[in-house]
Amino acid sequence: MNLKKLRNANLKRPTAQVLVPELAGVIFETGEAALLTVRGLSANQLFLAYDAMKKTGLSAALTDAVKALNEKGTTDDLTDVFKQAIGASEEPVAQEVAFRSEVIRFGVIDDKGQPVFMTTDATKLGEHYPESFKKLSTKILELSGEGSQVGE
Repeated sequence: MNLKKLRNANLKRPTAQVLVPELAGVIFETGEAALLTVRGLSANQLFLAYDAMKKTGLSAALTDAVKALNEKGTTDDLTDVFKQAIGASEEPVAQEVAFRSEVIRFGVIDDKGQPVFMTTDATKLGEHYPESFKKLSTKILELSGEGSQVGE
């Protein structure tokens, strides 16, 4: 084993182009190719996505608990303050959607390698174009599983 090779390696996360013709006219200008560049995630990004999934489940459970308290005579103001504090939305979000939204947020990149989606953008994409959402997030996860490649 030679860890110096790892330490000195020029490693690049794998990328791919994903064709999303259903998004033509939605996020692409007329005549622009309906292609998005995606990249595999780092361990930190992947686990932040998992954290978002766990947080969504916890938020739902805590919101339900506060609603139960409200039914016993506490004020609605408490529920609103609590929901804002934990980031709960009016519409429940599935844990898998929360996870894949973060995967897309980190994994869809521009030509400089910078993420282009915010979490809210990715969630809206999933709401209106669920197959594109699934296709993009699945490809990003596949690339993440490949690990980095030795660069030039």
